[in-house]
Amino acid sequence: VEKFNYLRSYLSANALSAIAGFSISDENYDSVVEILKNRFGRRDIIIHAHMNKLLNLAPVHRSDDIVKLRHLYDTLEIQVRSLKSLDVKPEAYSTMLISVLLKILPPEITLEFNRRNGDYSTNYNIEKLLEFIRTELECRERNALFSISGSKSRFNLQQPPMHRNTMKWNSTTHGLMAAAASKGEDRVDHCLFCSGDHKSYLCRVGSAYERKEVLRRKGLCFFCLGKHTSRQCFRRRSCNRCKGQHNQAICFKVENKTNVSHMESLENKSEVGGAVAESQVLSTISERKPQCVLLQTCDVKIRNDTKVTRARLLLDNGSMRSFVDKDIACKLKLPVIRRESLSVFTFGNKSPIKKTFDVVKIELENREKPDFSVKIEALVTEQISGSDLPPSNLKAEIVQKYLEGFQLADSCSKGKVAVLVGADYYHNIVLGGIRRLKGQLVATETIFGWCLIGRDSDVRDVSVSLNIIIEEDLISGLIKKFWELESLGIAENEFSDPSNDSVLQRFESEIEYQNSRYRVRLPWKSDKKYILSDNKKVAERRFERLRRRFVRNPELYKSYQAVLHDYLQQKIIELVPNTCDAERITFYLPHREVVRNDRSSSKFRVVFDASSHDVGEVSLNDCLHIGPNLYPDIFDLLLRFRLHPIAFTADIKQAFLQIEVNEKDRDVSRFLFTDDPTDVSKSPQIYRFTRVLFGVNSSPFMLAATIKHHLRKYQGIYPETSEFLNNSIYVDDIIGGHQNTEDAYHRSTECMHIFREAGMTLHKWQTNSEELRKLWIKEDMVSGDSSQVVEPSGLPFKVLGVSWNKREDSLYFDVQNLVTFLSSRVNSKRCLLQAIGRIFDPVGFLGPFVLRVKLLMQEIWKLPLDWDDDLPECLSLAWNRWCNEVPGLGELRIPRYLFSNMFNVGITKIELHCFSDASQKAYATVAYLRILFNDERIRTVFVASKTRVAPLKKLTLPRLELMGALLSARLSYRIIKALNLNLVCRFWTDSQITLFWIKGTANKFKSFIKNRVEEIVKLTSPEDWYFCPGKSNPSDLASRGTSVFELRDNPVWLQGPEWLELTSEYWPMQNNAILEGLDGIELEYRKTVSNVIQFGCTVNSEKLLVLENYSSLRRLYRVTAWIKRFIKRVKKIVTTKGPLTTEELEEAEMHWIQVEQRQCYSEEFETLAGVGQVKKNSSLYNFGPFLDDKGILRMGGRLEYSDFSSDEKHPIILPRNSSLTGLIVQDEHICMKHGGIATTLAKIRSRFWIPKGRQIVQNIIRRCLICRRYSAKSTDQLTS
Repeated sequence: VEKFNYLRSYLSANALSAIAGFSISDENYDSVVEILKNRFGRRDIIIHAHMNKLLNLAPVHRSDDIVKLRHLYDTLEIQVRSLKSLDVKPEAYSTMLISVLLKILPPEITLEFNRRNGDYSTNYNIEKLLEFIRTELECRERNALFSISGSKSRFNLQQPPMHRNTMKWNSTTHGLMAAAASKGEDRVDHCLFCSGDHKSYLCRVGSAYERKEVLRRKGLCFFCLGKHTSRQCFRRRSCNRCKGQHNQAICFKVENKTNVSHMESLENKSEVGGAVAESQVLSTISERKPQCVLLQTCDVKIRNDTKVTRARLLLDNGSMRSFVDKDIACKLKLPVIRRESLSVFTFGNKSPIKKTFDVVKIELENREKPDFSVKIEALVTEQISGSDLPPSNLKAEIVQKYLEGFQLADSCSKGKVAVLVGADYYHNIVLGGIRRLKGQLVATETIFGWCLIGRDSDVRDVSVSLNIIIEEDLISGLIKKFWELESLGIAENEFSDPSNDSVLQRFESEIEYQNSRYRVRLPWKSDKKYILSDNKKVAERRFERLRRRFVRNPELYKSYQAVLHDYLQQKIIELVPNTCDAERITFYLPHREVVRNDRSSSKFRVVFDASSHDVGEVSLNDCLHIGPNLYPDIFDLLLRFRLHPIAFTADIKQAFLQIEVNEKDRDVSRFLFTDDPTDVSKSPQIYRFTRVLFGVNSSPFMLAATIKHHLRKYQGIYPETSEFLNNSIYVDDIIGGHQNTEDAYHRSTECMHIFREAGMTLHKWQTNSEELRKLWIKEDMVSGDSSQVVEPSGLPFKVLGVSWNKREDSLYFDVQNLVTFLSSRVNSKRCLLQAIGRIFDPVGFLGPFVLRVKLLMQEIWKLPLDWDDDLPECLSLAWNRWCNEVPGLGELRIPRYLFSNMFNVGITKIELHCFSDASQKAYATVAYLRILFNDERIRTVFVASKTRVAPLKKLTLPRLELMGALLSARLSYRIIKALNLNLVCRFWTDSQITLFWIKGTANKFKSFIKNRVEEIVKLTSPEDWYFCPGKSNPSDLASRGTSVFELRDNPVWLQGPEWLELTSEYWPMQNNAILEGLDGIELEYRKTVSNVIQFGCTVNSEKLLVLENYSSLRRLYRVTAWIKRFIKRVKKIVTTKGPLTTEELEEAEMHWIQVEQRQCYSEEFETLAGVGQVKKNSSLYNFGPFLDDKGILRMGGRLEYSDFSSDEKHPIILPRNSSLTGLIVQDEHICMKHGGIATTLAKIRSRFWIPKGRQIVQNIIRRCLICRRYSAKSTDQLTS
């Protein structure tokens, strides 16, 4: 919003009209900028305007008219400089412009130029002409200076009016700027800066920067303070103090250091446990001012129940949040209603500092009129301003004249600000009345009185401006994570990046095995690798803040140093060698600590930020492929974990750090650290990782791909164990089991051997079998202490996030963190969504209980509530009731082993029974295994469940029942795939209509029914679907929701209906007669269509555009652009009208370049898309080609860090035998006014690279008729 206001204040006329109708908001800012760029930022129009100014310069007829000559020279220099900034080089227009300029210059100057340069046509250089004009002009100005010494009447010595931006003199004044230098600053009788009775160079009011701004604003010289610009000064005095090229009054080296407010309290502090709401804060603090700038301060009463105190308040509509001083919060004992985490950007820093704030509620009152009050929420901070803001000391006559009878908001003496009110409550306080006082001072009306704001020339003091902008991080990340978890088991990952196959193929070709360890290359994106900056400035800033924290907290430094010292001993990191190749790509990683007290090991970790980047740059993660997901699904792993009586888990010790990174890629993992944080003068040491770093987005892929590559070596030696590991590893965790102890022991020892060969160690072995654990102790796989069975420090042992009690061999839910969070909850949308993000139940044990909070979230989303608004009373009651039941989740116990408590007899058959149901609020499915034993006894066990909230668009109940049936089909498919058992499936629904749809012909029904029935039939058999009454349907609980106590005490949820443990003759009766009374509307039959006529057509594959039929490049582009626009309009992609735009012509150009490249370099395109580089026998191998983000083939090279444009650093490769190449050469030759081979080739190479391009250009120029005509030799005349 602030940027929008700033932009709008500088617009006028057509530019302001172009954005009329846009309201001032964050969302509209980007749209406005885009409109202004398209309207006024077109490069071709700007170049044309500059050229028009050069071609339409007013002629100067007299050589002694110095003012007009100066105006001519300044205009020339400005236009040439502007064209250079647009990448239009002077060589492109020198030939034409020199001829024009020589015609408008006085004849004497033209004659002198020709005399000095001879035949200028052989060297068209506009810069030489500008240098000549400048020299000639300065000589004439000096000559005029001497000629005015005898008489002042000949010239007007006063400075003419000057326009600041255009440097344009008023034509009515024949003043000579240089003449003022003869008087200098001695003519000034008073100070230029403060109007005091002293010399200007002795003034110390304000800072040197501000005094320089005064000179710039008044158009005075920086050297002698005279009435002319610095460029025109002939008395360039040096500073007496530093001998610099400036006046002593604006010397920066002797400037006193300004007081900057103390911001150490906003330093980054580590967060221990508990998630908080994320925000971003930008804070800026100004320096000293020569005059006091009054801010909107008020003297108010702050009330909390019966406690009241007075304090100063600052109104700042540039801040998005309100703050209160910590001393006030403690004094009034303000209760904390929640906590929020903000990312604070201090002045001059581009990287944030995170800090957690307490949020409190306070009431602000008018100190004289208690009826005028407002309640706000504010963030508690250590201090709001490091400086005491002065109140206004207005003279009595000003108050009587303008504010007689009104209350001033701030009448207290100078003191610190205790409350800052931001834009969230600003307009609740400001009433809108405005009174303009003297000068730049304004009074604004508030509920606390009249606030004064602006510059007060009578008071000189220090002022601090605080501007805080908070950008809320959307909690959509939590919601997205929750819904992805809910989709496990019923949704396949349909999205697949097409580049994943090539990334995996390239990884396999580059992996190496050396010294019992694997070495890999990073999966670079070919179009991003060479644009990665080193990020060193960001890393240095963040390390400096970390160093200050080390000084304040020595224990933190010791923990940090211990981790990195261990890394150094294991050769995981190394000091960057001095002989490191300077041309290698480097990247510096910021880092910080993470403390996890909820873990039994690795409580202190150092994490590195590979997503860090400077403004306008890309991060390391942006330049790397994430790679394909090679891990099995968590849902499948948890189901398989329940298959075997003997279960075990293990962990790969420092899995990522056991894989080496190739020497060529190590410099992108540099980081800074110091041996002595107290020594500020000592530069930090530079380290780099030699192993794969956790924190880089491609690290999980590289770990999984390395493990799978290693396992393929053992498919012949340990085939069963290799297959087991392929399906049982999730990142660095191994989850498995076996039917007996002996086989489980052999499986675990084979796993140890396989990973030992890869340089990896398996540790943290856990099992529910005491016998297996004893065997491990003999092999020194585990220690013999009891901590291997009992969880240390009372912390639960978790398997993929689900707690496992190994002694009882049961699964349960550790809700301690959730209970702690809810104990300080607030009835708001933010708190509810944060609670949802803490629920982890991928299998669906808690489906009916979690459904209640999902329904609450849907209801809240339909209301126009802000994040922190109080919930309505009805929703608040439901929310509190749900929260109070959460502790009861810890009492739920689910047997881990699916076949536990079974009889010691053989199993005859295993059946999978899926029940589905729906209500107007939700639909659900739940699955059970029905095990039949040899002695004809039957047992049932819960497998999984899934619930879905009904869509906001109302659906009929039969349709929702069909959606539930579809959930059953999908869930059964995933269960069968995960368990890999010979299961007989049966599906149950309490909807006869749904059953009729599934058993019927899908094409007879409407599209909604047809599509879902087709998917159900594809996954299941219609004969396996049965009807059951709603009263005995266990999914009825999941579709309506239930309390945790009913879930715990109701055996139907964990075991299924009672009749499921009986033989089939006791199952519900199947009767379809109920459907006889239903009509076609309820059954949703599709309308029949008769008399369908089928037509056939043939497709002509002839090309629409033939490149060889065009002799003009521009005509080719325009025809192509028109055709593309027509196609887009037919497809209703665009509705563009009018002339072709620059973007459309560029799109046409890129189209033909891509077509010709793919036709001539098809093999190179395939290899680049696959392995990222061309073969050595390719004609383009030496060019280092790569594909950019538009699929265009470009040349690599060593110019990445040069100042050239991107096209010059990486030109587009054109095939030498292409018709398009010939048209481009011909067009550039004509644009260069039929220049020679060198000129044309230089212009082409600014964008394109043509192999053997000189020969191509030479052949085109030889065929040019105009060039042949002008270069033809005259024939010899026959002698008479």
